[in-house]
Amino acid sequence: GRVQRERQDALVREQESMKEKAFARHEDDEELEDLRRGVIREGDPMAKYQRKKRTTRDQSSMNQPHGKPIYKGPQPKPNRFRIRPGYRWDGVDRG
Repeated sequence: GRVQRERQDALVREQESMKEKAFARHEDDEELEDLRRGVIREGDPMAKYQRKKRTTRDQSSMNQPHGKPIYKGPQPKPNRFRIRPGYRWDGVDRG
């Protein structure tokens, strides 16, 4: 169905981009390095951490526009600079 078509289209796009690249790939090829780093291998001691990090990064990037945490406490009263509270600061000037 739809997923298979999307995979096929992605494969075709990848093959088209491969046509334009040089045949030999060297150590300084950034795309190849990213591809190698992105693979989670069996027996890797950091695999569990990488999976957790990847899922939390995907979830946080979907929920937040800039990938930064947002204050989730009660709505504070407006301060004189109209600065929204951060996730570490509740918006109250205690100084």
